Amino acid sequence: MGPLAKYHRSQPGLTERFELFVCYKETCNAYTELNDPIVQREMFELQAKV
Repeated sequence: MGPLAKYHRSQPGLTERFELFVCYKETCNAYTELNDPIVQREMFELQAKV
């Protein structure tokens, strides 16, 4: 999970993000930005444990 992406609105366990690949190259990396600093910190701490 990306620590800066919001959780998906209707599917638990997913985030609102996508990547676009063209000819095997990533051309776009997009997400709905998480703007809650408390949740951001929790996500960064969780990611640091992995």
